[in-house]
This record gives sequence, C-alpha cells and structure tokens, in this order.
Amino acid sequence: MKERISRFIVWYKNARQHGEMQFWWIFLVAVYTPFEDFLVKWIPGPSLIPAVLHFIPEIILYSLFINLLFRRLPQRQFQKTPIDELVVIFFISALISIIVNGSPLFESIYNIRTLWRYISAYYVLVNTNISPQQVSLMLSGIKLTGIIESIIVFFQFFLPTSINQFLFAPRQLEIAGYQKQSQAEDGSFKPGSIFGTFDNTAVLSTFLLLTSVLVWNFIYAKSSRIISANQDFISLFFLYFATFASKKRIALVISLVIAVIVLWYRQRKIQASWVIWTYTTVSFVAIAGMLLFTSPQASSPPASVQSAKANQGPPPEETSNASAYFLKIFSPEFLGDSKENSRIWIASTTLNAIVDSGSWFGFGPDLVTAKKSMIDFIPDPKDQNRMIRFIPYEDFYWIAMIAYYGVIGLGIYLLILYRLYQVSRWLMLHSSVPEYKLLATTFCTLSVVTILYAFVERILILRTFSLYFWVLAGLVVNARYHNPTLKEHGNR
Repeated sequence: MKERISRFIVWYKNARQHGEMQFWWIFLVAVYTPFEDFLVKWIPGPSLIPAVLHFIPEIILYSLFINLLFRRLPQRQFQKTPIDELVVIFFISALISIIVNGSPLFESIYNIRTLWRYISAYYVLVNTNISPQQVSLMLSGIKLTGIIESIIVFFQFFLPTSINQFLFAPRQLEIAGYQKQSQAEDGSFKPGSIFGTFDNTAVLSTFLLLTSVLVWNFIYAKSSRIISANQDFISLFFLYFATFASKKRIALVISLVIAVIVLWYRQRKIQASWVIWTYTTVSFVAIAGMLLFTSPQASSPPASVQSAKANQGPPPEETSNASAYFLKIFSPEFLGDSKENSRIWIASTTLNAIVDSGSWFGFGPDLVTAKKSMIDFIPDPKDQNRMIRFIPYEDFYWIAMIAYYGVIGLGIYLLILYRLYQVSRWLMLHSSVPEYKLLATTFCTLSVVTILYAFVERILILRTFSLYFWVLAGLVVNARYHNPTLKEHGNR
C-alpha cells in the first residue's frame, strides 16, 4: 500500500512538472460523466447534495480554464486557435439579440451556457502538453465507457420497467430554481424504450452515436478488413442493440452510415461500396420480415392519442413494439404527421416568421420569448396556439438556433464548426502519427454526425455529446499546433 502511494506521489509530481494535470482532470470528467446520474442517485438525503454534485464536473472545467487564464495571459502564452475571433463575434451577436428582443437576461444566459459550457475544456486542452499516447488514452477511455453503457442497456432491455426505474433511473433534482427533470424516473419516455444510466433516451442515443464513431474509427485504424476481430463484432452488437433499444430511429440510421463515412475518410471506397450494398440488402430483408410478422394495429396509436396531436404536437409513441415503432417511419402517416405536427411544420413556421420579421438576429436566446415573438408573425390562431404549446421545439436544433440567434448567429456557429473540421481534415491528410490520424478521422466523422443529427435532436446542448465534441476539438487543435513537425509543414 505504501509503495502504491509513493508511486502515485511520484506520478503526480511528474504530471505537475510537465504541465499534464489539466489533461488528467479532463480525462476524469470524460469517463465519469456518463455514469454521473447513476452514481449520485444513490446519495441519501434531500436532492440538494446530488444537485450540487451535478455541477462539480462543470465547475472543475471552469476552474481549469480560469487557472489557465491567470497563468498564460500575463506572459501572452495563450495559444491562439482558428475559432477565437468567431467565438467572440458569436457572443456579441447573441448580446445584440438579447437587447433587440428584450429577452430576460438570466434565462438567455442559461440558454447560451448550455450551448457553450464545455468550450472551457477545448481551450484548456489546446494549451496543455499532450502526448500522442495520451490522445489514444482519451479516445480509448471514452470508447470503453460507451461500450459499458451499451452492455448496461442490453441487460436493461430484458428487465421489467419497474426494476430499471428503481436501479438506474436518475433522480429529479432542484437547487436555487434550477430543475433537472428525469423522464426515466417519472416514466414519460416512449413505452418500451431503454434509457441506460441517463435521464432520457435522447441523451443515451447521442452518447451511443459518439461511441459508434469511436468504435468504427478504432476498427479501421488497426485493420484493412471491414471487420476483423471477434471483440469488434461483440462491441458492435452491443452498440447497435442499445441504439435499437433506445427507440431513436434516426440515431439508428445514422449509426449504420458511420462505417461508410469512416471508410470514405480513410480512402477505402471499394469497401465503403460493399458496406452500402450489404446494408441495403439486410435492410430490405429486415423490413420485409417485420412487415410479415408485425401486426398492423401495433403500429398505430389509439384515436384519442391522434386527436391530441392537433394542439400539443407529437405525444409519446403509444406502442411498446420496437419493430412496429421503427416500421412506422416508412408509412405515409408518418410523413403526414411530420408535416402537421413535427419538424417540417416547425421548420416552415419558424423560417416564415424569421423572413416576415426581417430580423437578422432572431427572436432572442430564450425559448418562451422567442415563441411569443414568433406568434406575431403567424397569421393562423390555431398555429399560434400550436407553436406556444409545442414542447419538443429544440429537437430540430438548427431551426431552434436560427430562432434564438438569427441567420447571423447560426452562420457564425456553422463557420466555427467548419473551421474545426478544416483543422481536423488537415491533420488527417498531413500527420504520420497513428494516434493523430485516428483522432482526426474520428473528429471528421463526428462533425458529419453532428450536422446530421442536429436536424432531429438537440445534440449540441446535451452533455454526453457536447462535452466530447469540445474535448476532441481541443485535442485536434492541440495536435495541429503543438507538434513542431506539423507546424513546419503547415508553414511551407
């Protein structure tokens, strides 16, 4: 025991001496976050203590960033990155939106915070000494937590809902006006869906997508075959089973496309075409099988549920039959429902309101204020009422962003994502370090997934995605600008 303590002390001193402690703190936050809700639920007593603990990882990242500013800014050693000016311009744009629309300051700041809270991890990592081995460790650690989460979901699928809620459902927390809802605890998620250790299925699906990106990139980084190792088959089985169990249809579709994207970035286009052919064949067979063995009545919700959609938007699906639920995406009723009550209607209504208002800065970064401002430009009283009562507005997050920040704010944010993608693409093409190449292809793939899934989910503000997006972005920029060989190559 004494020997282990001595080794830890030596390791700690070396890490501090070489400026690596910031990396290890962020690594700890990265592997802890997926299981945070599950761990704090077992803390006895009132919800105050778990609610405070919920903010600890975020406070750690803020503390690291503030410490970095105090250490680096006086000596002007703060590493510049390709997005610094754009980040400042975005916040100026958001401030203009708040002032112009009279948005409540506290609610607006809270909304902006959910979008940007993990950029502190990005800047800390950019300004930290990180070796290629540490990059590999971070990617492996995140991948492992995702696989563990998938295994948990697998076993949850076969357990009764009551047991899952007792063992895994996070608690609803409240502190100083802040409320953290838990659909897993109150049972307000889709019947038959699995939530893992998270408070709802949306968070689970985004984390599984991130894990799929990592797993496929690890597979193709080490093998020239499409799938070579048994452990890869096992990992993919649990991942895709968990994604299916979350009952997030688009997440499952995107997760199937990830392999093709990775192969494309690794310039293995023949294998990519084989994967596409295989997916197409298997999909037709699976759909045909489900159509043959699924009762038509199982895919349709009761009439009372259908009538409730007119004013409140889409309610939770009433069927617990997973096959019927996924088959519904191919039905004409699904498209009609989307046009009337879901993302297509939200998109067209919001964009029409933006055009009619002539506002370049949106309606303000507060959901209630934005909706109230939009209804002034919606002529139909029924549509006005529907907009106010529509609950999952942020699920179409690109549309939510244009409502909050306008064309200017959304344009700046997309340019930030593009700048980061450019750095990652450059690193992928010019680095000969295997760890950096793996990192670069991972982030390029993740960028594509982010753009796609943000059309159907508030992926950019969910902790179990945004944290890792900014962590990987920080590692990419660090590898690009801290590596002397790459610096010299980039200056030629």
